Amino acid sequence: MAVRTRKRTCGNPEPAFGGKSCVGLDRTEIYCTSNPPCPSLSVSPIDGQWSEWSAWEECSAPCNRGMQLRRRRCDNPSPQNDGRDCVGCNVEYQNCNSQLCQEERRSSHWSPWLIHNLTKDGNYQQRFRFVCRAQVPDSRLIRVGPVKTEERFCTADGANCIDKAYIGNDGDWSEWTTWSSCSATCGVGVQHRKRACDNPRPSGGGSDCMGESAEERSCNLQQCTGLYSRTVY
Repeated sequence: MAVRTRKRTCGNPEPAFGGKSCVGLDRTEIYCTSNPPCPSLSVSPIDGQWSEWSAWEECSAPCNRGMQLRRRRCDNPSPQNDGRDCVGCNVEYQNCNSQLCQEERRSSHWSPWLIHNLTKDGNYQQRFRFVCRAQVPDSRLIRVGPVKTEERFCTADGANCIDKAYIGNDGDWSEWTTWSSCSATCGVGVQHRKRACDNPRPSGGGSDCMGESAEERSCNLQQCTGLYSRTVY
């Protein structure tokens, strides 16, 4: 709302020779009720703009390639008065630490000693554990794989046990295999069978098994029938 003002001065004539000053107000005001309303204030929209990118964050893995990211914000300035948001992403990714990890090793605990072969003087015992190696940043990420075996010999009373490598054990034969099929159906053929020096194998300077590891014998000695016969000597 506006106000109209009017003024007057005490100068028509001015007081003189002891005359009195003018009586009444020298200023009057009235409200302007007939004026049209004022136009509203127009505010322009402000579109948002990106801030600078932050520094790259720590890589997700120390080796074997990880990921890292950086961020930015739509506040330089922020959108105002119905202005548009920033165009694009507020996060950016990249690969990092692509070099191969050093080889790590992980082993399980040893199993209890287990008796696996009895002899007249005592028994052989074995124990096991699993060992695995891989190029990973942490050995806890390795899955345990191949088995490792240790063996020892213990006296019958269990009072003394020593590593198998220091025992001089003579070899002994396994059982013979069954005879192979005859090489001929008639006219004399040959069959074979084998055995191995592994019951037990020689160790620690022990002697090899005595005798032959293979045998053969004649078979199907009857003469063949037909146009001719043949004898194998």
